[in-house]
This record gives sequence, C-alpha cells and structure tokens, in this order.
Amino acid sequence: MRKKLNSFSIFGAVFSLVIVGSTSAVMALATSGNVVAKTATSNVSTTVQQKQQVKTQAQLQARARICQQRQATITKIMSNVTTRVNNQLTLFNKIATNVENFYNSSASKHSVTNYSQLVQDINQARLQALSDQTNLDVNASFSCSANSPRGMVTTFQGYMKTEITDLQNYRTSIKNLIVAVAKANGLTLSNAN
Repeated sequence: MRKKLNSFSIFGAVFSLVIVGSTSAVMALATSGNVVAKTATSNVSTTVQQKQQVKTQAQLQARARICQQRQATITKIMSNVTTRVNNQLTLFNKIATNVENFYNSSASKHSVTNYSQLVQDINQARLQALSDQTNLDVNASFSCSANSPRGMVTTFQGYMKTEITDLQNYRTSIKNLIVAVAKANGLTLSNAN
C-alpha cells in the first residue's frame, strides 16, 4: 500500500508540476495569442476600411451616372426659368409704359397727387428686378463635372427666389399706379389684385 501511496504522491507531484507548468505555457500562449488576435483584428479593420472605400467609390460613381442622366433636364429647367423671368419683365415693362402713357395722354382727365412717387417706386422695383435677373442669368449653368453640382442648383434656387420676390414687388408697384390712375379718373377696377 505504501508503494501505491508513493506512486500516487509522485503522480500528484508530477501532475501538479504539469498543471503549474502548463498554466505558464497556457499564459505564454495566451499572451502570444493576444498579439495574434490584435494583428488579426487590425487586418480585419483594414479590410473593412477597404471595403468601405470601395463602397463609397461605387456610390460616387452611381451618383455621377445619375447626375449625367439628369444634367440635360436640369439645364433645360434653368433655361426655362430664366426665359420666364425675361418674359415677365418684358410684360411688366410694357404694362408700366402703357399706364404711364395713358396718364400722360389727353385721355387722363385728373391728376394723381403722388404720381411721381409711384413712378419712382416702379423704376426702383424694375432696376432691382433687372439687377437680380443678371445674377440669375449668370448662375443658370449646370455641370456634373463641377466641384459641387448640388451647390450650383442651390445657388440658382436662391437667386430664383430673390427674383420671384423682386417680380412680385415690381407687379405690386405697377398695380399701385394703375389703381391710383383709375381712381383719379373715376374708373372702377373689378379685380385689383
């Protein structure tokens, strides 16, 4: 029995050495495993970054194709807007001239006390609309190869909104003159909008 007990204790001692020794070996392996794991993680993150760059490049190319497909339409819309603004200005100039000619002709029987102020308002509104029309015409170009095609459209829209406001002011000043001349001559307007 004693022999068996000694063999168990020798076995236990060897086993405990193996366990202690293997723990350090496992610790050593675990430490080198962390290095391997970190290297693998950095390789994975590099691969993910490369995939993201490829995806971003694909998205940019798709956007460029879509922009090229829409470039003609956007250019036509910008051209139509500038043509319409020019037509509105021509129409308003014609109406203002006709009202002034009517007032200065013999058909006008009575005078308007603030006629010169109303004409001055019309001229100021006309000059403002013409000035902003120039900005609109200059920015009425679109190109997908520009640095910021979206910025070009946004800039054009800003000038377009300004021009719309100018045209509304010009129209209002003409309407004010029409109403004053009509009222002075005893005419009634059915719709003075």
